[in-house]
Amino acid sequence: MRKDDSSIPVARILVVDDDASVRQAIARSLELSQYEVDQAGSAQEALALLKATPYEVMILDMWLPDKDGTEIMAEIEPLYPNLKIIILTGEGTMDSAIAAVKCDAVVEYLLKPTSVKKVSALVTQALNEHVKVDSELADGTQVLRVPPFTLRYGTRQVIIATENGRGPLTFQLTPSQFTIFAYFLRHANTVLSCRSLVRHGLGYDLPETEAQRIIRPHICRLRKKVEQDPNCPRWIVTVPNRGYVLDV
Repeated sequence: MRKDDSSIPVARILVVDDDASVRQAIARSLELSQYEVDQAGSAQEALALLKATPYEVMILDMWLPDKDGTEIMAEIEPLYPNLKIIILTGEGTMDSAIAAVKCDAVVEYLLKPTSVKKVSALVTQALNEHVKVDSELADGTQVLRVPPFTLRYGTRQVIIATENGRGPLTFQLTPSQFTIFAYFLRHANTVLSCRSLVRHGLGYDLPETEAQRIIRPHICRLRKKVEQDPNCPRWIVTVPNRGYVLDV
């Protein structure tokens, strides 16, 4: 999840606050922790960024000039089931606290002023809960686990747990297949555009129509490895006019 290990995808954080000084201070702290950070000063900006790029964690001010946090959470919760939210508010009320608690994505509710160190610690905690990374295997190999998949860094293997008692299936991935599948795992159950898959999986920033052409053969080859029937995929599902989703 950090930039200092190039084999591990970097976590992306969205900081949403209309107070530029607060927003920038949090962003700088997270960037020092080697996370990729985007900023938004309004609900409209935040929603536009969320539609373009999947994020692991969003730090959200409850009171924005164009929409309050409760409305934003209600709008994004069904669309981004894996997004974790840390609430910031300068005017804590019982209603806002209850709304935050009702949203399953909210991991913490903080009153301003709060330290950027505390916010950074909560982001790290949320990420550790978001994706289970285990570096304590006997051979020291780091893995990314999103059942039924286990992705082994270093060897670039994907291991699939089976339901028939025959034991796990293991497949070798190419470097590009590995980065694409790792991105899928980090955003499981979230629809990913072809553009975002190409950008984060292959390192190219292309228009969506061109990205569709580039990513399609990679998806086809991945399905041949991880799907029992590539022509009727169970895991890597096409979402018409939107992209693909890893359905786990």
